[in-house]
Amino acid sequence: MKHDYLLLGEVVRPQHSRRGEAQTLHRDPERFLELKTVYREREGRYEPIGVTGARVREDDVFLMLEGVRDRNAAEAMRGVKLWVDRAHARELGEDEVYIADILGAEALRHTGQPRGHAA
Repeated sequence: MKHDYLLLGEVVRPQHSRRGEAQTLHRDPERFLELKTVYREREGRYEPIGVTGARVREDDVFLMLEGVRDRNAAEAMRGVKLWVDRAHARELGEDEVYIADILGAEALRHTGQPRGHAA
């Protein structure tokens, strides 16, 4: 089943109090530099949040999000999962799939016998 939104990461803590930046987790940190919008899920709806800036330090990503102007606002975002809509998702390589697209799929042994389902 194709999902309309794909998980990018989660806000883990505010950084540099005056700028209200929020650190996220992701395997491909450079991916965040081109984003203009991320989404947060609330009650089954995905709400857009503008990205006003981003920087990468080693494997960490620091996003500046619209409406997050100080440390308190950044702290309020702690634990928020950030999503991207499929239209702005990273293009996959030939042998890559999004995990969201295989969740619940039946796994088969090389003999064709059922092995279980992707959880």
